[in-house]
Amino acid sequence: MANFTIPAARPFAFTMPEKAARLALLMIDWQRDFLEEGGFGHVLGNDVSSLQAALAPATAVLHACRRNGVPVIHTLEAHDAALSNCPPAKRRRCPAIGTCLEASRGRVLVAGEPGNAIVNAVAPLHGEMLVHKPGKGAFYNTALHDQLTRLGVTHLLVTGVMSIWWSPCAYVWRSS
Repeated sequence: MANFTIPAARPFAFTMPEKAARLALLMIDWQRDFLEEGGFGHVLGNDVSSLQAALAPATAVLHACRRNGVPVIHTLEAHDAALSNCPPAKRRRCPAIGTCLEASRGRVLVAGEPGNAIVNAVAPLHGEMLVHKPGKGAFYNTALHDQLTRLGVTHLLVTGVMSIWWSPCAYVWRSS
């Protein structure tokens, strides 16, 4: 892979090391339930404007990765219709999961429901991976690690809706 640089990255331009065998972009939870007014996050009292503001930079990163042939993986926090993969503690903490708060959105955090869809600006293209995850972690109880290993990925570039709670540092996934 040729050097891949994102000059507008903050706090400084990001350039993949030349020896990186394979980079992938991980787009975490860019779903309507979290980003839109009237969505699950907004109904819980969260200010979704900061998440909406992050959409344009994430879109720019996504387009740069697509132009450079970087594999793209999208995640959705989503449960099956029966909520059988929703941990009991999570359901107790947030009883709205699986309910319908607004008819046009369908059931909250249920795979396939309109509110659970990824927003159009960063929606997956044909051939891009989509990982449904039952909680916050993209690796827990998913096939993500196996998929990254199969692709030979050694480095991840990460954008995400819930990343506003992460500490401001670089996250690097390293294949073991």
